[in-house]
Amino acid sequence: MISSFPRIIFSSAKLDELILRILGANPLFLLKKEEREQVEPVDKPLVERLVRMIKRCFINLMAVFLSDKYPKTRAYLENFYNHVL
Repeated sequence: MISSFPRIIFSSAKLDELILRILGANPLFLLKKEEREQVEPVDKPLVERLVRMIKRCFINLMAVFLSDKYPKTRAYLENFYNHVL
């Protein structure tokens, strides 16, 4: 069974069996927190910089997808940002 990741992201929309099958086939979505490797100190600055950049991009996306105009997309982005990033 796949992790709760898809349910967090798609909590505002009906989960489609095709999406679950695709996500379930991707090992990234099956990886549990305790199974992941620790980031090596030499890689940590780059990883932290990229995470900050990704977070800024999501904030910019949410500024475009206003909740009154795009409620499902906005909920998707907020859920992803709050639970994954």
